[in-house]
Order: sequence, then structure tokens, then C-alpha cells
Amino acid sequence: MSESYPVKVLGWHVNPSGVGLCDTLEVNICFEGEEQVALVPITALPISCLETLDGVSNEELLQMLRPYFDEWIRRKNSR
Repeated sequence: MSESYPVKVLGWHVNPSGVGLCDTLEVNICFEGEEQVALVPITALPISCLETLDGVSNEELLQMLRPYFDEWIRRKNSR
């Protein structure tokens, strides 16, 4: 896939909010050359992926979250 997507995932981890619950993913991204942290609600992931996040690569995570980041980019650009 050689298309250029404006968001690159640099790293990520699950941000637990309580005992046994994971509310958000803390995703380190690069957007338009600027590094930032996106707090992504776990509900943005396809439900089938929730159990299998161990070992997911940055690229795979980006593919799973593509609809979320499409909307995120739209919001950023509309400011």
C-alpha cells in the first residue's frame, strides 16, 4: 500500500481507567509532521479486535482505526 495517509502511528498502549477495564488507547501519532497523542475510545476499535490487541503492529492498529482517524482529520481540518 503506497498511498500516503496523513496519520502515522508511532506507538500505542492501552490506558486502563479502572480495575479490569480499558477505556482508551493512548496512540502516539504523527499528523502533518507534528507528534501528538490521540486518546482513542476503545469503542472505536472493531469489537472483534478487542481481545487480540497484544502484538498488533502500529500499521495494523492504524488500519483498525482508520474510520476514527478519518473523522478526526475532518474535525481538525474544519477548525
